[in-house]
Amino acid sequence: MGRLAKKPPGLGMAVAVFVLLCVLPADLIRAGQRGSGEKGGLPDDLQYEADVDVGITTVQQMDFGQLADKDGAVVLGLADTIVSDPNLISYGGSPYSAVCTITGDPNVGVDITISSTPASGLSLGSFVTSEGTAPLMGVLLDGSGQLVLNIGATLTVDEATAAPGPGQTVSYTITSIYN
Repeated sequence: MGRLAKKPPGLGMAVAVFVLLCVLPADLIRAGQRGSGEKGGLPDDLQYEADVDVGITTVQQMDFGQLADKDGAVVLGLADTIVSDPNLISYGGSPYSAVCTITGDPNVGVDITISSTPASGLSLGSFVTSEGTAPLMGVLLDGSGQLVLNIGATLTVDEATAAPGPGQTVSYTITSIYN
């Protein structure tokens, strides 16, 4: 269990980078995960001394289903469904919300941020989670030190720069640190 102690900066932190593979016009958009842990510091000289580093594990990858190669935005909700598609670019497949597990010390708060960098005519943003809209502050891990987080997002396609076919990628990063 964590405790407060005066010590050099040391705060559990986890970062996971997810990569969405996009095939336009007619394949699946999926996400993959890579994670690592490192330490950082709290303000002042009081430090949270973690017994367990914060970790992030992918349970289910994000999948937007099949998309047409034309301008538009698709919103993937938290219940494995496309909840908005005003330009009608989604036309099949099986969409899935991302699910990840954040682990660390039991009953301790974590801050969670999600960010993305546009690539190949695709941009991912407006991340929503089962705990609220990202960024999240002070979300408690349960008594076993876990938090299962469902994640949805908005994927925007720019037809002028998105190449049809396999191989396009866009990634997003989830960062979690002890609060």
